[in-house]
Amino acid sequence: MIKVKYPENIELRMKLKRGDIKLIARASKKSEQLIRKVFSGTRKMKPEVRYAYDTIIRFNDGLETALMTDKSDI
Repeated sequence: MIKVKYPENIELRMKLKRGDIKLIARASKKSEQLIRKVFSGTRKMKPEVRYAYDTIIRFNDGLETALMTDKSDI
């Protein structure tokens, strides 16, 4: 059984979309395997990873709201 040291990282994973782990790995210059371990709660989240995560989540939220706006207003 895997020992979870950082359960808050598991909660953060709920906001990720498909392919976001690869984006975070590239943006933070860390391996994809390390990023998967971070979001499974076994490794600590480094500041570079947190910054990339925040940027991607902010972009996803902005994209979602832009796509959900009513186009009849234009």
